[in-house]
Amino acid sequence: MVQPLLVDTSKGREMLGGMGKTQFFELLKQGKLKRIKIGTKTLVPISSIQEYVASLEAA
Repeated sequence: MVQPLLVDTSKGREMLGGMGKTQFFELLKQGKLKRIKIGTKTLVPISSIQEYVASLEAA
């Protein structure tokens, strides 16, 4: 099975433990998570989510 490289914001929030919309979009705004816009859709690279979680573990 092929693993996705990008997820929508809803799936990204779910992957981060069900994080709220406001907090998730604040992480995007702060650059702690990367975003890719395709048309009107905002997608987040899985690698960005993994890097963010690793930075939390290192702290």
